[in-house]
Amino acid sequence: GTIDADVTSFVDSNLNAGTLYSYRVNAFNTAGKSAPSPTVGAQTEAGTVSGGASAAIDLQASGYKIRGVHNASLSWSGANGTNVDIYRDGRKITTTTNDEAYPDDIGLKGSATYSYKVCEAGTSTCSGDISVVL
Repeated sequence: GTIDADVTSFVDSNLNAGTLYSYRVNAFNTAGKSAPSPTVGAQTEAGTVSGGASAAIDLQASGYKIRGVHNASLSWSGANGTNVDIYRDGRKITTTTNDEAYPDDIGLKGSATYSYKVCEAGTSTCSGDISVVL
């Protein structure tokens, strides 16, 4: 995709479950195009809950770095409550309004894989886990 000037994030939606997506960034202006950034990837997983049933919440995520600092963009559908709980690597990191999007400024550098899950706040109605590889 192409984004406007000075925009530092991009949410890739309509991803397929169980698929590895790779991303690179080029900057461009009237002088031309920059060399591409290093490639980063994100692996989607099938959304399942125990027993193999489809997850009630469909979660998608993408990861990116800003000056080497890890960030993730989460988007979801299917949550019915007013609020949702966001989990990273099995720990609840926040409860937020169910507006179907959450930017996670992880704040770390280097290479890492993060696992995310979104649940209706205070319930076990959750998405399947999805991984972001940075």
